Amino acid sequence: TIAYTSFFRLKNVYDEIRKSKRKFIIKEDHVSLKDIFYSIFYCFRLFKIKITSKKKYNIDFSILIENDLKKLTGSNIAIEGFINYFFFKNISIKNFDIKLVINWWENQSIDRGLCYGVKNFFPNTSLVGYLGYVPRKNEIQLFPTKNEYKSNVIPNIISVIGKSVVKSIKTLNKNQKVNIAPAFRYQHLYNKNRKKLNKKILLVALPITFNDTNQILKQILSCD
Repeated sequence: TIAYTSFFRLKNVYDEIRKSKRKFIIKEDHVSLKDIFYSIFYCFRLFKIKITSKKKYNIDFSILIENDLKKLTGSNIAIEGFINYFFFKNISIKNFDIKLVINWWENQSIDRGLCYGVKNFFPNTSLVGYLGYVPRKNEIQLFPTKNEYKSNVIPNIISVIGKSVVKSIKTLNKNQKVNIAPAFRYQHLYNKNRKKLNKKILLVALPITFNDTNQILKQILSCD
């Protein structure tokens, strides 16, 4: 998936991939214009969904559900999820043989589309979801439910980077298979040569958002 790339640079990116000595499969080469239009216009299908009264603890949540659907928040991710589904559907027709699929997994629409495609069209393929960071408690989508698993939108196995994460992933589905994998994202911390310094070192944990990080660094640098 080509992420965080300007639309006007996409052609250059794809050209580089095609010229690479490493072998890549480009999803868009196996997705038709019909598939793309179906994915893009999914938002119009959302408006046709009628939400009946959904009560829990004597509270009607149907209005919240309906508003959330029609806000179209994260629509670009949902579109990519459809593209993933059609990609696996189309390559199954071309008799591709896939032994293993590893998905950078955060249980978002993009991941669910991928999982649904693999499980429907490659049922014998091993599907692993890799969660490469420690989940925050408010990221409730990272705790998959039994219904999600039955709906074929959850990987067979979810790989996490530490023992402490295993229990939290199983919060809503005790039968979910979870194993431990290396923390590849943080491997560089162990590869660097550690030099002894005669200075005190201050560790600052920065957030993922660029603007917040920039502001924090400015405040730190302004300190005497």
